[in-house]
Amino acid sequence: MSGQILRTRNGGENWAAVAACDELLSDVQFLDESLGWAVGYAGRIQQTEDGGVTWGIERLEQAQETLNSVWFINRNIGWAVGAAGLILHSDNGGLTWASLPSGTSDDLWRIRMVDSERGWIVGEAGTILYSSDGGRTWVRQQAPEHEALLGLSVVDGQTVFACGVKGVVLKLNGKGRGESSGAPSGAYQWTGLSSGTTESLNAIKFVDSRIGWAVGSRGTILVTSDGGQEWAREESGVIVDLIALSAVDQRHVWAAGRSATILQRTIP
Repeated sequence: MSGQILRTRNGGENWAAVAACDELLSDVQFLDESLGWAVGYAGRIQQTEDGGVTWGIERLEQAQETLNSVWFINRNIGWAVGAAGLILHSDNGGLTWASLPSGTSDDLWRIRMVDSERGWIVGEAGTILYSSDGGRTWVRQQAPEHEALLGLSVVDGQTVFACGVKGVVLKLNGKGRGESSGAPSGAYQWTGLSSGTTESLNAIKFVDSRIGWAVGSRGTILVTSDGGQEWAREESGVIVDLIALSAVDQRHVWAAGRSATILQRTIP
């Protein structure tokens, strides 16, 4: 298997290959047009400082490891999560990585942090983990569904969305009792939302507390303008599985999927 990295300089109208590697890549994150990280199979972590033209290996392959998600909040502090409960943390831009205890052996699919202290991870069997100390400890939060959760979008410390298999969409709204009264952080309450589909939803992104999208199997694209209470289907024009999603605002939304599919939202 091999990985390919593409770049656009005109808002997604054209894409060109800038780098390739000999491992399958599962996630990429850029802080700006130059600095980014990529993770994937075999636990490899790569970094670029020139917009993806060249990549340096920060963490070599590890036997039986897979990384599914990477998230940096600044050029120094970042995390990566993966199969069998794997959580890694770096405080020096990825030069070194330390393993953190997750308390689970479930596959972890996505991590999003609000800041250097607070953040969430979602994974298999409805796994939701929350940390308020930079990832040194993680507390399991109760999910109303037990399907695999594949996507995660953190609007702020009070509004969080997750999505997953069989059209599951979950929402956490408002501070958990743990942050307001000293109770365990597990006191956060998640609620299920009706997405109107049974297709697996692989990624979700909100640009504010009301407007967001979810993408998934067989070209599924859903949009909401009321914080997930109601979802409408948007025509994708494809039947391939859509895996990743990025949104800046209502006019700048992209989805990527299998068979090298990249879609850009157009507004009449």
